[in-house]
Amino acid sequence: MKETNTFQLILLGVFGFFIIIGVMYFAGGGGLEQDEDEINYGTITVWGFISERDFSDIFSELDFTMEIEYVQKPEETLLREMEKALAKSKGPDVIIMPPGQFISFREYLLPLPETYITNRDFSDLFVEQAEAYIGEEGIYAMPLVIDPMVMYWNRSIFNSNGVSRVPSVWDEFKTLTPKMTIVEGGTTITRSTLPMGEFVNVTHAKDILSMLIMQSGAPIVSSDRGVLEVDVNSPIDGIYPGVTAFDFYTEFSNQKLPTYNWNRSLPSSVEMFAGNNSAVYLGYASEAADIKRQNPHLNFDVAMVPQKRDTNNKITYGRMSGAGVLINSNNKQGAAKFVSVLSGKSSDPNKLTYSLLLSETLHLPPTHRLLLNNKPNDAFMSVFYDSASISKSWPDPSPGETNIIFSEAIDTVVSDRFSTDVVVSGLERQLDSIISEFIRSSTVEE
Repeated sequence: MKETNTFQLILLGVFGFFIIIGVMYFAGGGGLEQDEDEINYGTITVWGFISERDFSDIFSELDFTMEIEYVQKPEETLLREMEKALAKSKGPDVIIMPPGQFISFREYLLPLPETYITNRDFSDLFVEQAEAYIGEEGIYAMPLVIDPMVMYWNRSIFNSNGVSRVPSVWDEFKTLTPKMTIVEGGTTITRSTLPMGEFVNVTHAKDILSMLIMQSGAPIVSSDRGVLEVDVNSPIDGIYPGVTAFDFYTEFSNQKLPTYNWNRSLPSSVEMFAGNNSAVYLGYASEAADIKRQNPHLNFDVAMVPQKRDTNNKITYGRMSGAGVLINSNNKQGAAKFVSVLSGKSSDPNKLTYSLLLSETLHLPPTHRLLLNNKPNDAFMSVFYDSASISKSWPDPSPGETNIIFSEAIDTVVSDRFSTDVVVSGLERQLDSIISEFIRSSTVEE
């Protein structure tokens, strides 16, 4: 017992020392640029969605002194488990957030001040989508990788229809769809071209529709230094983004139109594509390996998602993952150091080792501009890199609720019960209610 108590006292003393150092670091303006290799950063606990094996491969060798205790958590329960741990004054020092879930974690993260990294340097180092991490009090997280939406296409179907070039603009599908779709008996679709028009069986329907709205010029929910504002349909040069996007998306399930090629009786869009029954699938970069596993003989390729014609603002939807220091961390300096090296908080290519390893291990493009400028030779990864550079998203504090809102809106437009502008206005009001409630609850908790 005596030895155990002595060990505990020593351990508490070590952590107490680093708590003081952490407070001095963030309050006094000490910067990581002053760190030396011989500094011992102590022990940090990291929770994340990355597999323990992948994490071990990335950090098999460290060029700085730190002991890292990593715990893998399921994406679906990571937030809930972290909240339970924090309620008991436990939990990690660093959280590696699942793609697209930053807004749910934000209130637990320590804003990193300008002594850590300035907003200017942050924007220079990382892709534009990463600016969602910037708040009034500082930078809440450091970006790691992006899982961008891309367009997978069936080479055999395109070739057999004499189509040598994959569409780069959406309106090309208006002529391609009647040519490539197979509809038997006027209603039974045996081969689809562009799976759109429904919610229930279009994989990532909300994200696809969000991408179309954003391509049309509306951010859906903007985040300016953490201040959230809903905008789905504000007109741009007389064009209403929300209405335009909904009308285009739903026309592919309208039996009265020549572009009809999808209905809710079909399997999911990813199943149709993997089964060689769809010319195109709009999905994420992370799905490439799964598609290959589902059908090793499928002859498919990947391209960037189409854009609006004559646009100078190319956009795809993307799910970004980042790492943040928890407010309750007992080793803030060690946590900040870890987040720094993992994200590549440097303009020196020699200091981006771990960021590149993370990207290569997860088979996803990095967020660091220097790394994105050096595209790999792999045919798929080069498209993923280009897509990451134009990737955007919107802060969604309640994905379950917004899924219902988008699903009901799509169904209402398809059923023609109300005009599209009425439906979009209703969707915008519901989103505004969700965002307002999120802001209120966050303010109360603070």
